[in-house]
Amino acid sequence: MLRERAEIVRKSIETLSLTHQGESLGKITLSAGVAMFPIHGVDNNSIIAAADTALYKAKQNGRNRVEFV
Repeated sequence: MLRERAEIVRKSIETLSLTHQGESLGKITLSAGVAMFPIHGVDNNSIIAAADTALYKAKQNGRNRVEFV
């Protein structure tokens, strides 16, 4: 369920058409890393570190994607 929700958010951001001061910002994408308590950590620091690792994995695998630990 969490994986599907993250993909819904990513795809929704991808469809946005945003402007700033009358100029299009172009295509907006989202790369995200997801970690869950207590599976990937039992305190704030360990969960953030796990999510950060997943985020870098998303960027290395082509961006505009969601990766889980």
